[in-house]
Amino acid sequence: MSTHLDSEGEAGKQADLDVTEELQSRRDVSGGELFDRILERGVYTEKDASLVIQQVLSAVKYLHENGIVHRDLKPENLLYLTPEENSKIMITDFGLSKMEQSGVMSTACGTPGYVAPEVLAQKPYSKAVDCWSIGVITYILLCGYPPFYEETESKLFEKIKEGYYEFESPFWDDISESGKASRCEGQDNRLKAAKRKELNNCHSPGS
Repeated sequence: MSTHLDSEGEAGKQADLDVTEELQSRRDVSGGELFDRILERGVYTEKDASLVIQQVLSAVKYLHENGIVHRDLKPENLLYLTPEENSKIMITDFGLSKMEQSGVMSTACGTPGYVAPEVLAQKPYSKAVDCWSIGVITYILLCGYPPFYEETESKLFEKIKEGYYEFESPFWDDISESGKASRCEGQDNRLKAAKRKELNNCHSPGS
């Protein structure tokens, strides 16, 4: 049975999550995967995508504060507790997660398309790899397709290591600059998390 991290918004805060007692809970969920909802909806509005990502950010903040790096964040591992539109989001499948020791990891793991470039380059990496995956998920929510895609896995990995992606027309024409900024990386190919103050422990590797 999968381990779930239950997250619940608190009144008066933007999707702050009550996750302090749910890390080891085992509960039945009925809302399905975020992946399935993406298939059903096609794309999320910026507002709806923000509500989802704020929950994920807060849950990952809790994990990181407790020394846990998930290392395989993707829509298939984000579950809705109930079928309701505004259901809580739960992070699941901790099979590749790791307790952070020195702050640096080296095992190559993750899912193609969501894995960070430093992992593919077989370089030491930090908990910021989770932030990269959240950036990929954000991109998919807003446009309905992944930022990195190629016919072969080797070409896909090269594109990820280069950090090359585009905001293609017409899919991104109506997305605001702030929406695009939520997905953009800096020149060193790391997720810009500055706008997510609640995730202020999610720094670039080596920073």
